[in-house]
Amino acid sequence: MRWIAVAAILALGVADTPARADTDQFDFDLIHRPARTTDSQVNAGVQVATKACDPTGRLSYGSRIFMSCMRTKGYKFLRVEHKKSPPSDPYFSSSAKLAPGHFIDHDNGMDCQHMGWGEVCSTPTNGTVHYFNPDEGLPCTRTGAVEICSNL
Repeated sequence: MRWIAVAAILALGVADTPARADTDQFDFDLIHRPARTTDSQVNAGVQVATKACDPTGRLSYGSRIFMSCMRTKGYKFLRVEHKKSPPSDPYFSSSAKLAPGHFIDHDNGMDCQHMGWGEVCSTPTNGTVHYFNPDEGLPCTRTGAVEICSNL
């Protein structure tokens, strides 16, 4: 089954909890999809329909009004995927340039990639990363292969 993501809604955490941004991804597809229609063509159409159904960006994508409008534009709702984001880290910041699919590990400041069976990390080659190292209990800065941890 082919599916396409259309929208993400940001939900902010409660004041007493660490700041979080959870994402709800709503997936749509054509009601009557011709055999040779590509996912990128459907995605472009979904984006146009989303702007037409919610020009101000203020509607809830799960609302009856929005869903009805999308249906009149020829798109059916498939599912919603809820993705939790990690709690915000006050020590973390990065100017490292990352390849697609890579991320910075908040515990060691290294450039990492999920490989299905595990996480593979290498030193960031371009940029500086500030993070908190739980093993040392100190805030650290990593630039390339150099890591400096200090409580000063």
